[in-house]
Amino acid sequence: MAPSLNRLMRLHWAARRKLLRKWEWAIHCETFRREKPVAILTADKLTVRITRRSRHMLDHDNLYGSAKIILDAMKHIGLIADDSPEHIELHCEQESGAAMTIIRINPLPTNHRLTG
Repeated sequence: MAPSLNRLMRLHWAARRKLLRKWEWAIHCETFRREKPVAILTADKLTVRITRRSRHMLDHDNLYGSAKIILDAMKHIGLIADDSPEHIELHCEQESGAAMTIIRINPLPTNHRLTG
């Protein structure tokens, strides 16, 4: 499960780097275990939906902050070009339940525009 922003901020830099490497490996193995996701790798913009399941609910800032380590790992392994709004549309959700993180990545249509 992705750690909260508060927990990430308290980590020593070496522990944070070790955690980042674990996320890189987990995301790489899950993403590339069947076949290379060409549609995702060639998309101009992606929607990334991260669902955090835990017994404890986080406030909004902590929830979106928990995505930081995941997005950094995705960028380092080349799954996303960047974690900026120009490249991804990020949605973070949380549910009560057994601790786990679910990541869904889908290409956005080229004519998709953010509203709001």
